[in-house]
Amino acid sequence: MLRTRILVSLLSLPFLIGVILAGGALYFVAAVGILGVGAWELYRLMRGGGYAPSLLVSWLVLGTILLAEVRPDVLGPGLTLALLLGMATTLRGFHDGSRAPFNDYALGITLGLYPGWLGAGLIAIRTRPDGAAWMLAVLAIVFAADTGAYAIGRRFGRHKLAPWVSPGKTWEGYLGGLGSAVLIGLLAMALGQPSIPSMQLAHGLLLGLLIGALSPLGDLATSSFKRQVGAKDASHLIPGHGGFMDRLDSVLVALALARYYLLWFV
Repeated sequence: MLRTRILVSLLSLPFLIGVILAGGALYFVAAVGILGVGAWELYRLMRGGGYAPSLLVSWLVLGTILLAEVRPDVLGPGLTLALLLGMATTLRGFHDGSRAPFNDYALGITLGLYPGWLGAGLIAIRTRPDGAAWMLAVLAIVFAADTGAYAIGRRFGRHKLAPWVSPGKTWEGYLGGLGSAVLIGLLAMALGQPSIPSMQLAHGLLLGLLIGALSPLGDLATSSFKRQVGAKDASHLIPGHGGFMDRLDSVLVALALARYYLLWFV
């Protein structure tokens, strides 16, 4: 399993970097596609738990949020349409026997809002003039946090972080991830600084601290969603990794944090 996981990561890395560097329509379509699959995986989990949200509503919310990054005028009409469509599907579901129409309505909206609003950082960061470099830096930081937490936790982990949600995570691993995020943040700024003046070491330190400290929240939250419905993985689309949401959970939090950090301080 570990060998498969490493092999898939190595094979997908050049594609990921290539799409980020290419930008434009290819990048936008890839971002929408990845987040759309993530929303489908969440929908699938909730269906497995006995809920009946509308996937169409979820995709409409997600698509509206992402398109609004390049066409802000679509946000109001798109979300209005999603709310109205949600009402219609809720009425249909209640007629067909749904015992929790409000839950289904709320989930239909939320399953698009969660990956869409946080994941909109994929568009917002990349569309900056120096966006490709910052996107690579942010992803490097969050991947370092995940890898450091796993490696340190596996070797030295003794004290459970949140055993009721994720028994394998430890405080030692959390601190290892935090330290790894800071180190890679500093390294990314040092490598980028000669050609990109905005990449200052202080930004690497602060982004590393922010992402390392808070991105595990996404992982823990997704674990709680899966536990609620008795699932181990969001799906089995990525060999050795589970589903897209199993890889995106901490990345979504990191993107949202990085987006507003860059907007306010860089």
